[in-house]
Amino acid sequence: DFGIEWWLPPGQLVPPVTNRANYIHWLQDLLALSSPEPAPGSSGAQPPRGLDVGCGASMVYCLLGAAIYGWRMVGLDVTDVAQTWCERHIKSNPQLAPLLEFRRSTCPVPEAVLAQEADAGEG
Repeated sequence: DFGIEWWLPPGQLVPPVTNRANYIHWLQDLLALSSPEPAPGSSGAQPPRGLDVGCGASMVYCLLGAAIYGWRMVGLDVTDVAQTWCERHIKSNPQLAPLLEFRRSTCPVPEAVLAQEADAGEG
């Protein structure tokens, strides 16, 4: 739906897309209530830019923000699987590609935390 080509690899979280779209609509409503007026002499308000920290392999907020409202969106994640699939989503949606970007976090802490959580869950 929403004109988006979208897949997820096995073992990844499947977000409820309808709820995620509602969040995007709510953000738009809040922005409409709180956006400053364009500066005199400017060409008007620029579309919002969004950052989804921990976007996962789905990149769902970025895809929906771009598809529904034309927002420029950046997805940020630490995992290889997220990078692979987010890049695939961007290539599979050329109509949205100029609005989408994936950035890989270089923070080493989350990998160590994930390993500790996996070890703790085995007991």
